Amino acid sequence: MNENLLDNNKSYFLKIIEAFVKGTVAFECDDSVDWNIIYKLSVVHSLQSVIYIEAKKMGLNLPEKINEKLKNDFLKITQNSVMQEMGMKNVINTLNLHGIKHILYKGYILRNYYPVPEARTMGDIDFLIQQVDREKSDKALKEIGFEYCKEESDELVWNYMNPMVYLEVHTNLIHQMTFSGTDYGAYFSDVWSHLTHKENMTYELKKEYHFIYILVHLAKHFYHIGAGIRMFLDVCLFTRYYKNDLDWEQIITELKKIKLYDFAINVFSICNHFLGADIPYGKEFTESEYEILDYVLDIGVFGHNRESKNFYSISFGTSTAGKKGIRGFYNKICVFFKLVFPAASSQLPPGESKWKLPLAWVKRWIKIFTTNRHLLGKQLNGVFGENKEAVYHKKILGELGLDNEG
Repeated sequence: MNENLLDNNKSYFLKIIEAFVKGTVAFECDDSVDWNIIYKLSVVHSLQSVIYIEAKKMGLNLPEKINEKLKNDFLKITQNSVMQEMGMKNVINTLNLHGIKHILYKGYILRNYYPVPEARTMGDIDFLIQQVDREKSDKALKEIGFEYCKEESDELVWNYMNPMVYLEVHTNLIHQMTFSGTDYGAYFSDVWSHLTHKENMTYELKKEYHFIYILVHLAKHFYHIGAGIRMFLDVCLFTRYYKNDLDWEQIITELKKIKLYDFAINVFSICNHFLGADIPYGKEFTESEYEILDYVLDIGVFGHNRESKNFYSISFGTSTAGKKGIRGFYNKICVFFKLVFPAASSQLPPGESKWKLPLAWVKRWIKIFTTNRHLLGKQLNGVFGENKEAVYHKKILGELGLDNEG
């Protein structure tokens, strides 16, 4: 890595992550590194456990306060991981007992590909059920002590919590999400045809299908507000875990079909050059593309480490950034109408009659005006306001190969 193109602290942070991936310590310690910055990076990217594990393995002489912080974070993260695992096993057993087919994916599966599974943090655990089992699942989860989180739920995602784990129970793999000219909700609508049976009523996504989903999920986060290095680490460790057992021809064909090939190649390049991956695709990392990596490291794991705390000014502002005059005003109006009258795929369960969409809109408006008026204000400010971060975010999307005009 060219030290002149990336801050020394960020460069060292990435080297530690690469050592975690490869299981090596083949780089020199750097006494000029500011460990306060390394620690801050580890926090905003939810990688404190990774940094702590590698620092101990390499025998790095950390400042006492930083070492204590990393140690405490590691212990808390590990404890939380154990609790989540115990809680989720209870959920899986309950779903199997009630004959409810379910699909495990995302973090709960990805953690198994990490050298130390507990190092992969999860704020919540997602799983998928069939719409026909929605009420049965609700009853089963409540019977084992889960509380339904009404304010956090909608027609498509029902959320539950107990002292051990927070659940997001989906009936669609992806809801309303259209960019780059592709309806990704429609692409993943046949998810039940792409499964590997594990045991009883438990299923996982086929590995190629899951990998494509992970890339789409990463693109979704970038398209809306951004994503940090941990999501790239997921891609890296997924491919290292399966090594030569992935059908790359199928993956590349599908990525081209859904117009994510250019984005994926940029992601693979970052993974290959900086995170120790060995993905058989990618391109030479040019100086201009270091800007992407620098941005990724700045914005944090979900893009929330920003100057602006109104994240809608990024997600909505990116759609309208850079357009002036009549065209710009027309674009803002279009985004506004999508906000007020969202598509059926984001409001109705799979297979629900489209005539129910106006009723879903009314329910949504009532909920907004009774409990979330402040949220509506932030969204409108994002649509009609101007935000320099949104302009720069749009620039990065272009460099990543994401066509945010779709």
